[in-house]
Amino acid sequence: MTGGTAARAVAAAALLAAGALAASWLWPSSSTVVIRVPGDAATIQAAIDLAPDGGTVLIADGVYSGIGNYDIDPAGKRITIRSTGGPDKCIIDCQRKGRGFVLQSGETLATVISGLTIRNGYWVGTGGGIACISASPTIEQCHIEQCTAYYLGGGILCSASRAVIRNCAFRNNLAGTWGGGISCVGGGAARIESCGLTGNFAVGRGGGFYSEDTGLRVVNCTVSGNYARQGGGAYLFISHGAELSNCLFARNNGRRRGGGVSLDRTSAAISNCTFWLNEAGERGGAVNCERSSPLLLNCILWDNTAAAGPELAVGGYDALSQMIVRHSNIRGGAAAAIVEPLSVLRWAEGMMSEDPLFIEDPDGRLCLSQRRAGQQHDSPCVDRGSKPATGICFSVNGGSTCLDQFSTRVDGGPDQGQADMGVHWRRK
Repeated sequence: MTGGTAARAVAAAALLAAGALAASWLWPSSSTVVIRVPGDAATIQAAIDLAPDGGTVLIADGVYSGIGNYDIDPAGKRITIRSTGGPDKCIIDCQRKGRGFVLQSGETLATVISGLTIRNGYWVGTGGGIACISASPTIEQCHIEQCTAYYLGGGILCSASRAVIRNCAFRNNLAGTWGGGISCVGGGAARIESCGLTGNFAVGRGGGFYSEDTGLRVVNCTVSGNYARQGGGAYLFISHGAELSNCLFARNNGRRRGGGVSLDRTSAAISNCTFWLNEAGERGGAVNCERSSPLLLNCILWDNTAAAGPELAVGGYDALSQMIVRHSNIRGGAAAAIVEPLSVLRWAEGMMSEDPLFIEDPDGRLCLSQRRAGQQHDSPCVDRGSKPATGICFSVNGGSTCLDQFSTRVDGGPDQGQADMGVHWRRK
C-alpha cells in the first residue's frame, strides 16, 4: 500500500468511525415540548432556559456565535439539544471566547447534545470545547474541532464523569498538557464509542485521548494522526479496568514514548485493536508499558517504529511491568519488543509474525485480504482470534454487539466462525 493510499485509508476510516456521513444521521425521537432556535428563542442558552425537563431544543441550520451561544449551560435539565440538519450544517463558533458547553449540575445520560459542530472553543483551564464536571451527559453525532484548553482536554473534559460520547469526530484540538482530543480524569468511567480522533495535539500526554484514575472504555474508534510527547494516540495513567476494544490506532506520533498508546500504572485490556504506522522517538512504537500489567488480545501490531522496541516496550523506572500478549500478530515477534530488566513480557498462545495483508475497502477502511471477498490470498489473521466471532462481544449504544455483526472484509461480509484478529468494521 503506497503512502498516499495509506493516508487516504486512515482518513476515510476516521470519518466512518465518527459517523459523519449523511446516510448515518439518525434523529432522536421528538419530545412533547420543542423550543426552536431562532424561532422561539434568539440564542441556544435562551432556548434551554425555556425548555422543561423532557423537552427538546431544536436548532436551525446556521452558524451561532456571541453571548448565549457559548458557555452554554443545560443547568441539569433532562433535555435534548439538537440540530435540524446535522453537524455539517449547524455550527457553534465560540470564537475563542469560551467553551461550547459547560455541564456541571449533575446532568445524566438524559441530557443529550446531538448533531452540532463546536468550533474554536477556548478555556484557560480544562475542557476547551465541552466540560463535563461531575456530569454524565450523552454527546452524539457532534464534531469538536479547533478547540483549545490551556491545561486538560482540548476537545472535551470528563471529570468524575460517566458520559457517553458516540459517533463524534474530534479534529485538530489542542491541550497544553494532557488529552488533545479528550481528557477523562478524577474517577468515573466515560465511554467513547464509534468516534474518530484525528489530528489532535497534546504538549504532554495523550494526543488523541488521556485517562487518569478512570475506568474509561473506548470502543469502535479510529485514532489517527495525533501527536503528544508521550502517547501519541492515547495515554492511560492509573486507569485500572480501562478497556480499548476494536479500535484502529494509525499514524500517531509520540515524540518520546508510545506512538500508539502509552500505559502507566494501568491494568488495561486491549482487544481486537490494530496498531499501524505509529511512531515513537525513543521506545514503544505501537505500545509503551511502564509500571503496568496490560493484556493484549487478538491485536495486530505492524509497521510501527521506534528507536527501541518498534512494536512494544515493557519496563518502568521505579516499578515492574508485566504484559501478556495472546492471539496477536506482531511484526518481528519478540525481537520487536524491548523488555527492561525484571519486567516481563509473556508471549502466550496463538502468537504470529506474518504479513497481515492489509487491503483497502471501497470506503478506505483497513481490511484483511480474503478469498471469500475476491482476493487471491487469505490474510494469516483470518480465523486466528481467541474465540468464535459470536463469542467476542462489547457494549455499544446500550446493547451487546458481537464481532459476527462486523467485518474485516472489503465486501463487508460478516466475520464467521473463529474471529479474525485486529479491528473490525460495522457491516454495510
